[in-house]
Amino acid sequence: MRLLYLTRHYTGHDARWLRVLGANGLKLAFLALNKMDTVGFQRIHSGVELLASPELRPDADTELLIAALPLLKVEWERFSPDVVLAGPLTDAGFLAAHIDPAITLMMSWAFDVMYEARRNPQAASRLDYVFNCGASLFADCDAVVDKCDLIAGHAVPRGCTLPWGLADEDRPVAVQGWRTRLGDDKALVVLAVRGFDPVHRPLMLIDAFIKAHKQMPSMRLWLAGDGELQKEAVAAIAVAGMQASVRLLGRLDQAELAGCYAEADLYLAGSICDGSSISLLQAMHAGLPCIVSDLPSNREWIGNEGGAYGNDADSFSAKLVQIAQISPSSRECIAKRNRLQVSLRADIHTNLPRLMHTLRDTAFRAKRTAHTTHC
Repeated sequence: MRLLYLTRHYTGHDARWLRVLGANGLKLAFLALNKMDTVGFQRIHSGVELLASPELRPDADTELLIAALPLLKVEWERFSPDVVLAGPLTDAGFLAAHIDPAITLMMSWAFDVMYEARRNPQAASRLDYVFNCGASLFADCDAVVDKCDLIAGHAVPRGCTLPWGLADEDRPVAVQGWRTRLGDDKALVVLAVRGFDPVHRPLMLIDAFIKAHKQMPSMRLWLAGDGELQKEAVAAIAVAGMQASVRLLGRLDQAELAGCYAEADLYLAGSICDGSSISLLQAMHAGLPCIVSDLPSNREWIGNEGGAYGNDADSFSAKLVQIAQISPSSRECIAKRNRLQVSLRADIHTNLPRLMHTLRDTAFRAKRTAHTTHC
């Protein structure tokens, strides 16, 4: 089966899917709407056909997206896919809906329906087109499906709903000596890895940590990633005099992140919206209590026993102090519960047959419909 993977730009999530799908006998082609490092891509994914990109800006408006359609159609037809996996919905999905929705499985990235559509009227309009083109939806949690239905005003055709899940390289493993290197051997380490973009509310998390630190001076915050609010975050840390208690780790690869998860005590995330967050699943796999935004998608994973929820700096601060002081036996119960949830529900290889079935079914139904039409 020939699968075209159509996306906005090349990310770690895309790399994971290409590795997993390619290992299951699919003939893959990859097309990113944004400019990317083609040499690096081909070095990593030598068996994937790289199609020509229109090299759009990440914030391309509807007019620019429509203008890119002729090139996309040429590349699409040249590869001649049996099935297409397209997302985010607000750009890649929108373009796929214009070319051939019958063979497309629409892959929501959660932020497309929960964040972009709310902030951008053009993105919302493009979603309306996607949800009325007849293509089926691939979502990573029930909360995303519910949001799609709400935006569409009707039940969007279901493809499959399953978490993107963890591959082997995503799993926190051996300790790498982060505590010793950072001088935090005896500290209570709070780990936040979502970076400094506004959707993840880094300034609020820093404020929450500062308030919690006043009650628990042994607490340390490890911040990984980068983003547009990084300068403001560094300034906020300096103004509060917290440079000795906040570690800015920068952008880390998966192996380095795995070491951080293995050595942290708590996981912290304050995103405005989320699907089944990979970083949350990694933290759960590491057995960490997770303090996260009170979102339906997070509740699907954390429930009432896997950690705690916050909405603002005060509530996050209170939960940080509360969870930091739980007994060793309570911490062990949370660790066992979170590891079990990930083991049962979030292994990408265990879940993959459901996605493969949906892809094959999408291709089969499209061919059957085309045959009936021609007859």
